[in-house]
This record gives sequence, structure tokens and C-alpha cells, in this order.
Amino acid sequence: MNYISTLKSATKISVILLICSQALNSSAIAGELTHDQNSSAIKTDVIDLVHSDKKRPIKVDLWYKESRAKNASKLNVAILSHGAMGSSKDYSWLAYPLAAQGWIVIGLNHFGESWRYGRENIDPSSVMRFWQRTEDASFVIDSLDTLLPKHLTTASANIVVIGHSSGGYTAAGLVGVHLDFNQMYDYCTSSGAQADLGCSYGKSEKPLQASPIAEKFNFAFDNRVTGIIMLDPAMGPAATEVSLNKVKVPTLIIGSQQNDFLPFERHAEHYANNIPLAELVTLNNGEGHFVYINSCDNNYKARGVSLCEDRQGVNRGHVHQKLLGHILKFLTKNSQVMT
Repeated sequence: MNYISTLKSATKISVILLICSQALNSSAIAGELTHDQNSSAIKTDVIDLVHSDKKRPIKVDLWYKESRAKNASKLNVAILSHGAMGSSKDYSWLAYPLAAQGWIVIGLNHFGESWRYGRENIDPSSVMRFWQRTEDASFVIDSLDTLLPKHLTTASANIVVIGHSSGGYTAAGLVGVHLDFNQMYDYCTSSGAQADLGCSYGKSEKPLQASPIAEKFNFAFDNRVTGIIMLDPAMGPAATEVSLNKVKVPTLIIGSQQNDFLPFERHAEHYANNIPLAELVTLNNGEGHFVYINSCDNNYKARGVSLCEDRQGVNRGHVHQKLLGHILKFLTKNSQVMT
């Protein structure tokens, strides 16, 4: 949900991002979803991996049915990528129902951002190192055979990446979407970006597009990802039309039209207008940017926007049921294409 123009600017926003991390921590704890009667059939686990090449821990949450059809020739895997400074547990409202449908749900917790590693390991500057997010996802795919219970492993897998906010770009990066930070800078310093709260996290310096750091953003493509779902995705103004036009996998994009954080037309709609196979679902009844995380009851805010309190007339639980319907419909409709 937040993006930053340069590494140098990260130190200027550390206090703000730490507040965000505290807020999402509390929302995850206070917002544990009350699941239906079928949730008892879902197994959960937490597994700690280490990407030794990157010297980076990766804590993952698993949701899955212990039983599996004997004639299933392909494993359905959903990888969740959280928003900035959040955790995969913020999306248990989605993980449990997907697992109930037979999906193996793997929730990533991105080190440096997620409170799941302890507050002492929160590094606000990590919010802009988007390449670490896609590296986490690809390493988890590499590790499926060791990550999953042995009775669930398979020779082949249908892998869909689902991401919210910054996690939406994680999904996009894995299917080849490139970022242009000069393009982003031009947007964030224009009068048209005044309502984009993401830009407020750092726009004081113009990034060097040719720098080694900038180049890392655009080598994330993983051909094992067969589909993506983007929930109110961030980084739209940086996503290049050329790379968006080349995305070849089924894509579902869900965005909030009356957005209180990321302008719909610059983010969700921009992705949808330029990805050839994209389906766009628009929430247009006052739903905000944080309606996509678990219901919660704390008073924390990010840039003045409440993480838990929705606009009058918005019932987050009802929204989640609506979102789940769209997501399951998309997965069913595209099952043959993605396999």
C-alpha cells in the first residue's frame, strides 16, 4: 500500500511506518476471524524457512485440508502476500474458505515488514525493497516439496498468487510487470497525486532508473505462477504499460472505487485496463483500502485512515463474503486455463 521513491527517503518515514506496523499487528490480533463450522477440518501450521542465498528468513503460515482426493493429479496452491507492514494472518478470512475448497494456502510473512518476526526486526526501509517480496515467493515455490506434508506433495502444482496492496504488486511482479520509478516520481510530484496517500511516504528525490537497486525490481518473473489475484493493488503509477500488456496469465483485480488511500483509477483500474486477460471487480459502496483485511476493533490509523473502522453502511464481514464469491468464481472459471 505504501511506496517510496529512494532508499535514502526511508529514514525520513521510519516513525510513520512503525506506527503502521503496530496498527497492522493489532488488527491481526484483534481481528481473528470467527470461522464457520467447517474450519475445524482445516489444519494450520507455521513453518520457518531460511533462504540461505539471500540470508533471509521466511516464516510461512499454512492452511490445508488433511485429506486429499486420491485421484487428484495436480495440487492447487494459493500464495498470499500481505500489504506493507502486515502479516498473512490478516487474511485468514480468505485462507480458511480456500483451504475448505481443497486449496493449499501458503501465507508469506515478509521479513523486515511483518510483525511476525518481532518488533525488533521491523525495518521501515524494507517497504520499498519489492524484489525481496518476489524472491520470497519464488523461494517458497522452490521449497514446496519440503514445505508441505508428504501426503500433499505432487509432481505438479497450479500456483495462484493473491496479494493485497503492496502484495498486489508482488503478484504482478511474478508475472512480469515492471516498475519505472521515474514514471512514479513524475506522478507523485504532480497535482493529480494529491489524494494518493502512498506518495506521501517519500517523494523528495528522483530515483536513478539505471541504478543497480532499481534494476532488481524487474527480474522477478516466475513462469510457475499460473494466475494472480490483486486486491486493491499498489504501485499502479510505476507499472509500465509495455510490461502490463505482456502479462499472459488469468488475472483478477478487485479495487475500491471510493478509495481512501490509493486512487482507484491510478492503481487497480490502471492494472485492469492494461493487462489483456484481466477481469476487474469494482467495489463501489464506500469500501476502503483496508476492507480487505480481517475484521478488527482497534483504533489504529495509517496516514489518518482507520484500519478497522469502515465507512457508515459498510459491513466488512459481508464484503468478505462478496469477495470470496468473486475469487472462487474466478478460480473455477480459469481452472482449465491455469492448469
